[in-house]
Formats: sequence, structure tokens, C-alpha cells
Amino acid sequence: MKAKLEGQFIVKSWNEDVVKEMDRGLKVSHATVEQEYSGEMHGESHVDYTMVYFNEGNSRFVGIEVFDGSVNGKKGSFVMKHEGSFENGVVKSDWTVIEKSGSEKLLTISGSGNFETAEHGKARYVFFYELK
Repeated sequence: MKAKLEGQFIVKSWNEDVVKEMDRGLKVSHATVEQEYSGEMHGESHVDYTMVYFNEGNSRFVGIEVFDGSVNGKKGSFVMKHEGSFENGVVKSDWTVIEKSGSEKLLTISGSGNFETAEHGKARYVFFYELK
């Protein structure tokens, strides 16, 4: 049975570079992001996002996030795969834990989560996980 965790993360740094500009105002960029989690999921993470921006300023993105900290008091690390969007000032992302990416007390972790926010630099998350 999966446990549900909730909390918040803040963006500590965001560095973004344009990879390619294309016709019709499209562009692809890459961002490296450092985050800090609080709540039942507590620790730090590094995220690499690849984003496609559309001429109206909205975007779609994919990302890989490496979390290092504790989940419900169990220490370790794991990797998540993101898929999300930025539309009309709201960022949304769904993520899943990549199988076999856990370490230490989180060695067997699996699960998924999401966040949605209109606040710049912080978001509330929901994470459903289990340790087998």
C-alpha cells in the first residue's frame, strides 16, 4: 500500500541556457535547478530540465531529478522523471521514481508525485510511495 506525503520545495538556484531557436518563436532550452524540500520529504535535489517554449511564452518540459535526503524519516537518494508544462503562469509537473534508482534506506522505493504552482520559486508537492 502506498503512503501519501505532502510538503513544499523551494528553488535555490535556476540556471537556464537556450539550446536552439527555431521558426515561429519556438526555442529549446536547458535548465539546471537546485531545490530544497521540507515536510515529510526532506532534503535537497538537483534537476535537469529540457524545455520547449512556444511563442506565447508557454512551455512543455521533461526532466531528471536526483533527490538526496529522507522520506518519512528514512535516509537515502533516488531519481525521478518529470513531465510537465508552464501555461498562463502556472507550472505543473507529474513525476515517477525511476525503478532501481534508490539507495540506502530508500533502496526499494517506488512511486509517483506531482506539483502545481503559480508562485515563483516554491511549490507544494504530493508524493505517493512505497518501500518493498
